[in-house]
Amino acid sequence: MKRLPLYILLLFTLVSSTVFAQKTKKKKKEKTLITEAQDEIEKQGEIQRDSSVFYFENWMMGNIVFKNGKVKKQVPLLFDLEHDQIEYQEIKLQQMYGGLEMLDTTINVVEVSEVKEFSITFIDDSNENVTSTSIYHFVNGDQFTREGVPAIGIYELVAGGEGKMGVLAYPFLLKTAHLYNSMSKEQNEIQRQRYGAYNMNNKEVFYSYQLKEKLYFLTQAGEIIPTDKKKKVIVKDFIGREEEMKEYMKTMDTYYKSKEGLRQLVEFYNNQFN
Repeated sequence: MKRLPLYILLLFTLVSSTVFAQKTKKKKKEKTLITEAQDEIEKQGEIQRDSSVFYFENWMMGNIVFKNGKVKKQVPLLFDLEHDQIEYQEIKLQQMYGGLEMLDTTINVVEVSEVKEFSITFIDDSNENVTSTSIYHFVNGDQFTREGVPAIGIYELVAGGEGKMGVLAYPFLLKTAHLYNSMSKEQNEIQRQRYGAYNMNNKEVFYSYQLKEKLYFLTQAGEIIPTDKKKKVIVKDFIGREEEMKEYMKTMDTYYKSKEGLRQLVEFYNNQFN
């Protein structure tokens, strides 16, 4: 696990004039501590990353369950799809030399291979009149199988699971290269300002990312199977209930291959027959 420290100055107090006199002799050392913290903050500010490589662009509260049994609850986290990593913050009050108290915010970076599952609570406040909350649950695919071998990567558990029919969404980034000189002068300037400082981009080319998903069924036995099938084929995945599922699909207003459509199929099947 890599640790990237980030210090934020919280509070500094001098208790009495006597204490002050004692402290002034060590004023230079105290200034050095503060300066180091400020320098660290400035260095962190210079590290620019393209937020589009994260599942959600901003820090969201969530829970992490590690394979070794360790659990982190209600911590700010990011899911980095470009590097297959999870970043989470831990904030602690640190007592330092000379009566200085600092709020130590540590950003921990872990590989997804170390994680069993995690959840992210997304708060949508884009509508000023309504605020909605959604919980996204992600699981490590190595607890399932694909074509008889352990799966690889992180999947969103959309519905079901735990011995029931489920729906999984595999998130990935579609990476596209762009040439600045292929744009108008105005577009060129806008894109240079946005992407120019990010790693891997240069004066001639920049890269953009778009979140994509591949959808799968998860069988009761933990096998991941594709969903990109015709209706008459996809109903065969609901063994023994093909006719009932075919009739239910006739009543659906949502496209059956969409994320929401697959969710409805699985939830109907689990509620009725599982």
